[in-house]
Amino acid sequence: KVQESWSEWSRGLGFLRNASVKKAVSGLAAGMLLLVSLGANAVLISVSPAAQTVSVGDSVFVDVVISDLGAGGPPSIGGFDIDVVFDTAILSPVSVTFGTGLDVLGLGSILGVSGLGPVNVFEVSLDSIADLYALQPGAFTLFTMGFDAIAIGMSGIDLVVNELTTATGNSIQNFDNVAPGE
Repeated sequence: KVQESWSEWSRGLGFLRNASVKKAVSGLAAGMLLLVSLGANAVLISVSPAAQTVSVGDSVFVDVVISDLGAGGPPSIGGFDIDVVFDTAILSPVSVTFGTGLDVLGLGSILGVSGLGPVNVFEVSLDSIADLYALQPGAFTLFTMGFDAIAIGMSGIDLVVNELTTATGNSIQNFDNVAPGE
């Protein structure tokens, strides 16, 4: 697993906690689920948990999960490029930890994280098509994103899928929005 940290960036950009606000409740609601059509099969990308309550200063973690893949065969995913959109007045991004579903043999992958809000997260597998088909699970965490709650309020977590590719490298074009998390 690879982790990128924003602690230096956020200090440099003046993201400060409001010390006078104690035990304030900040809701974190998953804002969007995306249904991705892949041939006759549907692939689901979701944010988990759908909602959580935290206090100012707490750390918040959400998983971006892909499911409804073909364990042991197609459909399998070879790469993704996703923007994570949230309210920067309430949440400050601190980390991204990548899952292992695109690095099934531990050979590594091409990955990156950029931005403070929205945050762009991408990964491309270096594994072969045959290995992704054989070893990629039917559902896995693409990445886990960590935030610090910096103010009172509720922030949705929206996903904008810029690109999602099959194990063969073909782009998946059909994205249908599904009801947001509560």
